[in-house]
Amino acid sequence: MYFPLFFIVISFVAFFAYFLKSKSLVITGFILAFVMSALRYDAGYDYFNYVDILLGDGWYDWRELFNYAFISVSRYYNSTQIYFVLTSFAYCFFICVALNKYGQLNAISLLCFCFFVLSFLTSMGLVRQFVAISIFFYAACFLKDSKKIFFLFFLLCASLFHLSAMFLSILIIFRAFLFRSYNPIFYVAGVVISYFTLDVLFKYILNSVGLYALYFENSTSSAGTKIFAILSIMFFVNLLFVRLTYNDYKRDMPLVFYTNMSYIGVLVYSALLSYGEHLARFSYYFIPFFYLMSSVVFYKCRGYFRLAYSFFLLLILSFSFFGTLYSASLNKERDFLNNYEFYFISSDYGRLM
Repeated sequence: MYFPLFFIVISFVAFFAYFLKSKSLVITGFILAFVMSALRYDAGYDYFNYVDILLGDGWYDWRELFNYAFISVSRYYNSTQIYFVLTSFAYCFFICVALNKYGQLNAISLLCFCFFVLSFLTSMGLVRQFVAISIFFYAACFLKDSKKIFFLFFLLCASLFHLSAMFLSILIIFRAFLFRSYNPIFYVAGVVISYFTLDVLFKYILNSVGLYALYFENSTSSAGTKIFAILSIMFFVNLLFVRLTYNDYKRDMPLVFYTNMSYIGVLVYSALLSYGEHLARFSYYFIPFFYLMSSVVFYKCRGYFRLAYSFFLLLILSFSFFGTLYSASLNKERDFLNNYEFYFISSDYGRLM
């Protein structure tokens, strides 16, 4: 009930934000998303695992110091909800501020943030990582502008929420390649090759540092094939519209950067798909760049091209949002999204406070 209503409300906010050219309405949309996330109860795959940690019954990694600080504040005030309020604010704030810094805080990026696969709905379960994702997204602003010290500083902050973010420092080495426009055949071939070979490189790196290597021990059939299909379709359709409608795309360095960062997400997901979602989750760091790429493509399109692209966005965002809700409803343990309640009217209110 709540999420379909959220879909309708955000759609209306984005609609009026687009036609009124109102950044204030876009920010209002982010505030609504924050409230929806901050006040949740029984929403998110790991929601009750986090509740156990906050009540002192679960394990957490002390090396993730910022996350530990949020846990400590929540415990100090004897309220589990404070943790979800803090993490929800950090996630929505850094995404919103980063979009503004990139110059793409608009109706399209709002819709992508709220509805695209592996975005807002997924953030309710993978709390620590999505805070780290939002901070990395902001940090990448400085990578784009070649301000490496600032990039590394915010990347360190992201790592103090989720250690996996530290591996993104390798992007500094390959920065020059992120500003090159490649032939579409290169992108297609890269995905195919990565599926068969890139996992060996990831396995070597993770074994070397002793983190997450155990996930490589058993190759499993991933439930993420549909997600991979959505990411691939989104990327290649965006690429197609860029080529059809934007003659100077090769000289638009921000767009080239967004394109290649989005592509890394597809590439990494392809490489780690067969090992299941635990490893494929590393690709989630690059999902927000799809918001940027889609926003640029939409506003570069004119006439019938914009109409066609609008129809495509409507389809893929709706499918992403409601497909995620449907997948949650099929979970054998519990429906971890559609059971959403506001915490202050839940039966657990007294325990959580």
